[in-house]
Amino acid sequence: LWPLKRLGWAAGFLFVTAAAMRLARFNIQSAAAADKRYFVGMPSPAAAGITASTVYLYPQGLFDYREALPALAMVIVPAIMMVSTVRFRSIKTIDLGWQRSYLGLFLGAVVIAAIAAHPRIALVILAYTYLFSAFVGYGWSRFRRRASPPSQNAEGPNGEHGHSARRD
Repeated sequence: LWPLKRLGWAAGFLFVTAAAMRLARFNIQSAAAADKRYFVGMPSPAAAGITASTVYLYPQGLFDYREALPALAMVIVPAIMMVSTVRFRSIKTIDLGWQRSYLGLFLGAVVIAAIAAHPRIALVILAYTYLFSAFVGYGWSRFRRRASPPSQNAEGPNGEHGHSARRD
């Protein structure tokens, strides 16, 4: 972000401030009983991973103003996502039923091989996939809520089926 001068360091300052706010919120929320499957806001290590993997993808750096301008999104979007209330899935709690699966072991080996063979590209793909997974999850939950309206034949609190009065 050096070619952007003050705009570049302002974006860096925004990122550091958002990370500090995210860590403070995590410390407060970890004491409360919350759904451990999700983080509220992007975890700061994942946000740093987006920035670090993108910088690793361009080791020569960005020296032109026009090249560096799109890099602002690489700093500002994770910063905004850290302080947002968008839910990000905790990787530790994802259960695909693959604990003792050969397919899970094979896919893990594929990921490791991809990182070993093409680390710059593989790490960027992993980092940005996690970022976009929150938007996909948000869209999916909105779609499911909209697709399943409350049923009129649903059982009520007293065991009745969609009726307010009992028929004898």
